[in-house]
Amino acid sequence: MKRFVCVGLIVSLIFISAIVNAEINIQHGGIPGGLLTYIFPIKYKNIGGTCFVIDVDNRQYIITARHICHNIKDGDTIQLYINQEWYDVAIKPLFPKSDTVDIVALAANRLIMPKMEFDIGVENLMLGQDVYFLGFPFLDFKLGSKFNGSVTTLFPFVKKGICSALPGEGIIYLDGHNNPGFSGGPVIFSNYFKNHLQIAGVVSGYKNNDNPVMIKEIEDRSQSQVREKQQKKKIVPYVAENTGIIVTYSIGYIMEAIRANPIGFPLSK
Repeated sequence: MKRFVCVGLIVSLIFISAIVNAEINIQHGGIPGGLLTYIFPIKYKNIGGTCFVIDVDNRQYIITARHICHNIKDGDTIQLYINQEWYDVAIKPLFPKSDTVDIVALAANRLIMPKMEFDIGVENLMLGQDVYFLGFPFLDFKLGSKFNGSVTTLFPFVKKGICSALPGEGIIYLDGHNNPGFSGGPVIFSNYFKNHLQIAGVVSGYKNNDNPVMIKEIEDRSQSQVREKQQKKKIVPYVAENTGIIVTYSIGYIMEAIRANPIGFPLSK
């Protein structure tokens, strides 16, 4: 039953996507609403994050972080959060050649969204340039279909960072503040040479730095009088501090895998 409901929801979103041209133009530094409708919460075996839908050579794919779908295989089911409800979608996964690239493409067994072409790739991305990364930081994936707190938006959060480093091996480092839940979301930048917004990569996570917090001596009065005279150390040694360095991977690696094995759902079907 959910399969048919999901198709109906797709039709209801067509009017949103229709307001955006086939190519997403830069609009005063912001993200057009039509693009936001192609980004969803995703869940696989109670591990959750963000995903987005792209069309490549007239076939559709769901893109997310590989670590969210650890050990996923043909015929497995993921869940997408659409219209405040989780919907089951059977998929076939596609992986990049390198196991270290934290991206996976999922070919669904049906159309997820109407056709929409985005510019894809790191071409013309410059060091020091502002970039956007999008995702859902407040979903409670373990509890199911409820958002934490009062957050009920169907659109992802939009955060901004700086392209900080391009060290190779498909990694793009951003300077910004990431949160759990953004994994698998798109990294978007303004390609000023073409006057288009462009999807450059996929959010993997953020680097932590272990910093000492407190080493304090306190008296333990719960023991005998002899032990009471001794001071017992209570140590809270480290906290995992968010360094503000966001790890993302170039989408080009999964595009190569997609074009080598085009198994996405046909848009013309």
